[in-house]
Amino acid sequence: MNRLSDRPSMAPRRPRRHHYQPQFYLAGFTDAGRPRGGRLSIVDVDSGEQHTGKPNSEAYARDFYRLEVDKSRDPFALEAWFSKHDGDAAPVVRAIESEERLPTDSESYTQLVTFIALMTARVPAMREHLAIPLRHLRRVVVDLATSSRERCEHEIRRAREAGASLPDVSYEKVRAAIKAGRIPIAQAEHLRNMITFAKAAIPMLGARRWVLLIAAEQQHFITSDSPVVVSWSDPERAVTFNNAPSLGTQQTDLTFPLTKPLALLSRLEEGPFGVAHVDANVVANLNSRRLLYADRFIYSTRPDFVWLTRDGRIAGLNANPCRNSC
Repeated sequence: MNRLSDRPSMAPRRPRRHHYQPQFYLAGFTDAGRPRGGRLSIVDVDSGEQHTGKPNSEAYARDFYRLEVDKSRDPFALEAWFSKHDGDAAPVVRAIESEERLPTDSESYTQLVTFIALMTARVPAMREHLAIPLRHLRRVVVDLATSSRERCEHEIRRAREAGASLPDVSYEKVRAAIKAGRIPIAQAEHLRNMITFAKAAIPMLGARRWVLLIAAEQQHFITSDSPVVVSWSDPERAVTFNNAPSLGTQQTDLTFPLTKPLALLSRLEEGPFGVAHVDANVVANLNSRRLLYADRFIYSTRPDFVWLTRDGRIAGLNANPCRNSC
């Protein structure tokens, strides 16, 4: 008799660490590269502090993709969905690295574009960015609904009659929370925003012209916790509230470090895909964009990397590339 068959069945282990940067992706920036086993050099761009870590211990949040569903449904279905897509993207990225060229078949190209769309949408910085208009609209509505004590009590009474379970909170605390900007967004709304944005991004990314950048020997690209950056192709063009670059905007550069020796550059224009070998100046330029747009952390293969100072000089990490100094 198989002794294992006599054991009571166990519920499948549920992952609680939900990575917004796939482990296979971060592994491409470790000192050992692929396969697993390497370490990342990590910089906190706010404080300038440095430490090391492994891909499985970085770029995750507890229950980040957990669904708020009843017991008949799987609350970790979205995490499993991301794992599948990451598994589909990993061999495409490895093929680009080994062959030093972009995909030539439509299936691999679609997987690459989908991967970039998800890497844009799934990070915490984008989650907060997508929540801004929702919070603003909700703040306006709630501010109006609580403009007076009588109106606030009336709205609370209506909500409870409709079945809502609301805590007993004083009117003064409600108004203080609104003024402080503490407008909660449900997990379901965050996840809906993320998926909606990713679906909209895929055709816009597919319409762009892509170039694979190969770093010169001894140079390497870095990545960050917000790795996909869209900026004006003209660096002198100002970014304003009403004039910001986006995935669907002409004359914009999308840059995305793929592995430590490779990065992607795309523009919304027609033309053949290409490959370009780039020097330290271009590597430093792209690394500077990671420093500028990182939410908090930079991931690098070594403790030192090149970046551009404000006056256009190439600098190394010993020049302290934190946001408060550079």
